[in-house]
Amino acid sequence: MPALITTLIDRRDNSELICDQIGAILKAESAAQQALATTAGKNPKLWALRVFVERSNAWEMWLDPPSAGKPKPAFDRTPIVNVTFDQETWDKGAGDQHERQAADGTYFIDCFGLGLSADNPNTTGHFLGDQLAAIEAKRAYRLVRTILMSAQYVLLGYPAKPNKVIWGRWIQSIQMSRVPPSDRVAQHIVGARITLGVKFNEFSEQVQGVPLELISTSFKRADTGEIVFAADFPISQEPENP
Repeated sequence: MPALITTLIDRRDNSELICDQIGAILKAESAAQQALATTAGKNPKLWALRVFVERSNAWEMWLDPPSAGKPKPAFDRTPIVNVTFDQETWDKGAGDQHERQAADGTYFIDCFGLGLSADNPNTTGHFLGDQLAAIEAKRAYRLVRTILMSAQYVLLGYPAKPNKVIWGRWIQSIQMSRVPPSDRVAQHIVGARITLGVKFNEFSEQVQGVPLELISTSFKRADTGEIVFAADFPISQEPENP
């Protein structure tokens, strides 16, 4: 039989775009919080997050163990946040069979904290790496939870109309876990998994997107999957014919 779809299917699903949107929100708000902390005379590093999207082991950079004759690696101890899309289910009672389908999506936001065991120069004791890692992981998930559940992000930054995409989001659960020691000696890694539920629409090819006039803040993904800043820029417009 001949093909019936006459337009090129050349766009990403909203489930994919929302995953990137969550990462962009966390990166932007972390940077803004650091600026506010600096203004308030506090240590901005306590509000810093390294944000990745769709990594299976974003914390692997922390796994280089010290060895004899080799200096200890200089770790960037900034908590790591990794956003991944898990699954979506479809509500047959919402939407239709030809244009718009309502989906309940699940996203995992894994927050990892690093703790290094070391002697405390001010006492006869030492720093407990496992305890420090748990503190860092909890600090990271506290920031993430507060940001995503703020009133400003009920729709995760998407407009309410036209062609409403997001219907709501909510934190379903937070679960702590520890990364197995493997060959690590002094460093400890603790993770906290936030499960975020998002109700959104998927549209088929009958609906065309609305062109953007300006991207206020642009983000890019590095080869490692980390979200990094890029320059703001307007979308160029084609001049009208006289």
